[in-house]
Amino acid sequence: MSNIIEVKDLKKKLRNNDVLNGLTLNVKEGETLVVVGQSGTGKSVLLKHLTGLMHADSGSIIIKDRDMTYASEAEWYQIRPYIGMLFQNGAIFDSLTVGQNLIFALDHLAPNMTEDEKDERIEYCLDVVGLEGLQNTSPSELSGGMRKRAALARAIVANPHILLFDEPTTGLDPIMTALVDELIINVKQKLGTTFIVVTHDMASAKRVADRIVLLYQGRIIFTGTVKDLENTTDPYMIQFLHGNPHGPMSD
Repeated sequence: MSNIIEVKDLKKKLRNNDVLNGLTLNVKEGETLVVVGQSGTGKSVLLKHLTGLMHADSGSIIIKDRDMTYASEAEWYQIRPYIGMLFQNGAIFDSLTVGQNLIFALDHLAPNMTEDEKDERIEYCLDVVGLEGLQNTSPSELSGGMRKRAALARAIVANPHILLFDEPTTGLDPIMTALVDELIINVKQKLGTTFIVVTHDMASAKRVADRIVLLYQGRIIFTGTVKDLENTTDPYMIQFLHGNPHGPMSD
């Protein structure tokens, strides 16, 4: 598989802190890459660089063979339809129906689609996430799990090549977390889209990942499959897996 994203030696300083400190990461087309790490290690900052919401101090970001490191807003506008985003809280508009939420995304990301094409795409995406026939439902009528599904339907409605998940299971109980993980796996199997999932939940990461990277102090210190992770002899990784977020350096 070829790389759909290539990040090299990315650096970003915020309030005199090196949030990203020479981060290098390649994402293969069609894989589910899970980025794990505790709060403050740079996970969300990385996502903001991959969507053009932040610009690097140095390094490079290549997305779909385009150098986006210092791209203008106009250049990001051209590539954003290829990048979907599932926000931590879903960010569903309660004033709109489920279908209108999806139309809102299509109007911004795929303005040239006809009304019939939009209706067909919305029906398809709601079916993919298990919400078929709920176009006219208000988000207030949905359960927490169904709201996650609606948010995911909106994230995939413009048929992105890359889908970013920002802490998709934060604040959920174990049963709901497992359901969201299953949803991610099922949607991935149906669409074949490249997924990047940012999380601090190792159990969730193991369930959905093709490959896992561990971010620590602004750098990738581990990359490999779930099996590689479970077989690691690295003392930091072992402590991280056993619930010590600071590893051997906490002393």
